[in-house]
Amino acid sequence: NGKAILYADKETQSIQRALLETERRRSLQKLYNKKHGITPETIIKSIHGVIREQNHSKTSSESGSHVRLEEDYLYSNVEEVRNEIQRSRKLMKKAAKHLDFEKAAEFRDYIRKLQQMELFDS
Repeated sequence: NGKAILYADKETQSIQRALLETERRRSLQKLYNKKHGITPETIIKSIHGVIREQNHSKTSSESGSHVRLEEDYLYSNVEEVRNEIQRSRKLMKKAAKHLDFEKAAEFRDYIRKLQQMELFDS
C-alpha cells in the first residue's frame, strides 16, 4: 500500500509519462506475481540500540561514514536523549543529501523512538 505524492503547479507531459510508466510496470509486476503465486509482503525491520556514526578508512568512496547500531545503550538523563535527537537529525539530513534514503529513514524512525523515550521520561 505504498503511496507517492507528487507536488507540481501543473501536470506536465513528463509527469504523465512517468505515471503511465509506473502503471505499466505495476501491471507487469501484478501479472508476474499472479503467474508465480507470489503474495507481496511488507518488509518489517526493527532498529535496536543507538545509531552511531563511524569513519571509514580513507578508501571509502561515499560520504566517509557509515552507521552502526549499538545494542542496549542506556541514557542517563533526558538531556542526553535530546542531544542524541539533534545529532541524529543532522545525520538524517546528511544521509538524505547523499541520496541514501534508507539510512535517512532509519534515522527518522530512530528519532521517533528517542522522542517517545523523552516523552516517557519527562
